[in-house]
Amino acid sequence: MLRAIKYFPPIGVVCLGLAIGSFGVGANAQAPRSMNVRNATAKVAAQPAVPAATNNCKDLVNNDTPNFGTVIVGQAHLWCSKISIPVGAILNESGIQIQVASKGDDSSKVFKYLLTGTCDNSKGTAAANCYLSIGFGPLTAVETTALMVVTVAGPGGSVFNDTLDGIGTQPSPTAKCQPPNAYWFPASHGYSSPNDFAGVPDRGTGEKLYRLLGVGQKIRSAEINCYYATNDTVSFFNQIQSVYNGASTSASVSADLASLNFLDGMQMTLGTNIQAGPGAAPTAVAKGTTPTLSATSAAQAAQNMLYGGTIFASGMLPVYAYSDASPGGTTLMVDFAAKEGVDIQNFTSGTSTSLTSPPSHFTFKVEGYLEYNSTNLNAATNGIAGSVFVAGSYGYSYTSHGYARDYGIATGVNNGIGQVSAGVNASGVAKIAISRGFGPNQTYFDSATSGQTPAPPPVTVNNFKTWSFGITYQPKSSSN
Repeated sequence: MLRAIKYFPPIGVVCLGLAIGSFGVGANAQAPRSMNVRNATAKVAAQPAVPAATNNCKDLVNNDTPNFGTVIVGQAHLWCSKISIPVGAILNESGIQIQVASKGDDSSKVFKYLLTGTCDNSKGTAAANCYLSIGFGPLTAVETTALMVVTVAGPGGSVFNDTLDGIGTQPSPTAKCQPPNAYWFPASHGYSSPNDFAGVPDRGTGEKLYRLLGVGQKIRSAEINCYYATNDTVSFFNQIQSVYNGASTSASVSADLASLNFLDGMQMTLGTNIQAGPGAAPTAVAKGTTPTLSATSAAQAAQNMLYGGTIFASGMLPVYAYSDASPGGTTLMVDFAAKEGVDIQNFTSGTSTSLTSPPSHFTFKVEGYLEYNSTNLNAATNGIAGSVFVAGSYGYSYTSHGYARDYGIATGVNNGIGQVSAGVNASGVAKIAISRGFGPNQTYFDSATSGQTPAPPPVTVNNFKTWSFGITYQPKSSSN
């Protein structure tokens, strides 16, 4: 497993998603938070090309003792047996009994089974194979044993008496979490345990057993939380960032106030960008009229469009994730990210602000992130000491009609907006980066030249292309 992205496309790069899709530059910037992606090399080894699961189902033997080993509470191990059903015979659920455990948990709750294959051969003309798949999901940290009786009824039928055994254990407080095991749409897949599913006839059978044991949603939630490097489904203040933008001559402090992970792999985040620096609300202008603005206000307006406003909600869906956590390894991630926010241009530190019908911004982007690990290790943690990264995003942007007029957005409310950034990730906690955006031009009269005779013409500038510098702090979660 690997700390795939503890990256923060800085200052602005709306780079990787919602957790990534909101870092910023200038007035409204937010850095993408850390993510965990399973180590690519380990993944290949963990997913055999074509696991012929039915070949892993051993013949059921009388007086056997199927042992599920040691299983962490909240997880499950699976096991499969092949049973030959003679012509005219049948094995159904009434022919399987798992008796009260001789010790440990209630066997009816911790052992669940499914029948697949040809288990009803009452009208067959040749012997058929029936597959009995069993899952063990301990409720407590104890050893559980139970007697299983399998009765094949009909001509040539037989009875099997076997003892099921498994041990529950609590997870280690220092154990690494397990992120989803997939490249494409990594956070949207079922479970990251294909090795377990290789022990049963097919993945569907494994997932059904997980659900019957009540561990499916728990495992799924744990994997999603691991991927986003959060301690729980709901998390707070996952990252804090300070960014300075030269054109707006202002700094901003941005923070993820709260994030919510979903079982389908999405993450929603509520965040804010508080501006510390010069800024003033614009004077509303009529349609077709060129506004009069200060250069800093125009630049801050562009940054607000780029980052979604003073208060925003964003959503992210990971599309692709590849990671190699070894020294010199690389990480590549691609996400879909959407954001909706409202802008309060004079929302600065140390002041109170009231507003009515504030302007809003919406963006939908494709974001990408590439990270290259250093070749040296951190002696204290045996982890990568640092890495360098580049990130980029581009997509559709919509902003309020009044906002576009008041700040001289030449192309109106519908625009293409993007950003690129590069920086250093220091031990997965602090990120330092520079970034530059892409967006529409602004045309306005510079308030600094008002009153001059003759009146100077309006200026046309692109404040999206100015550089920003940012530092992001990402608290480590217990799942890392």
